[in-house]
Amino acid sequence: MEMDNGEHRTNLAALREATATLAGLRRTLGDSSRGKCILWVDDQPDNNDLPRRLLEQEGAAIKLALSTDDARTVLTERASAVDLVISDMSRGDRPLAGLEMIEYVRDLNRGIPVLIYSDSPLAEERRKQIQVLGGIGPLVGPQSLLDMIASTLTVKKPNNALERD
Repeated sequence: MEMDNGEHRTNLAALREATATLAGLRRTLGDSSRGKCILWVDDQPDNNDLPRRLLEQEGAAIKLALSTDDARTVLTERASAVDLVISDMSRGDRPLAGLEMIEYVRDLNRGIPVLIYSDSPLAEERRKQIQVLGGIGPLVGPQSLLDMIASTLTVKKPNNALERD
C-alpha cells in the first residue's frame, strides 16, 4: 500500500515536529547531566523510555531500581556516587512509595535531591507532603522533568563518582 502525497506530508510534518521536540529537550539538558549518576526508581521503567534514553545519550549514568528496596540497596552501597534520585509515586501495592523514597534519602543526610515524576492524581494530591519532606514535584511530562533535572544538577555539586557503573 503506497502513501499519497497528503499522507507523506503529514508524516514528514510529524517527523519534523518530533525532531524539533527532541532537539529542544537536548537544549534543556545542556551539559547538566554529563557525568552524573541518576538513580531512577520505577516499577514500570518502559514508561520513562524517552527521558531516560535522552539522559543517557547526554552522558548520564542511569541506575534503574524497580522497587524501593532495590533503591535502598543501591543507596546503601553507593550513596556517594548518586547525584540525583527520580522516583514515581506508587509502586505495586505501595501507593506512597515515592514519599517513602524521599524520607529514606533525606535520612541518609547526603543532600541527594529526589524528584517525583508521576502523572498520578495521588502524587498531585500529595504535592505539599512531597515538598515538606524535601522532595521536588510532582513533575509531569518529559519537558518538566528535564527542566528540573537541568536546574537541580546545575546547582548541585557532583558526588565522588570514582566507582560508578
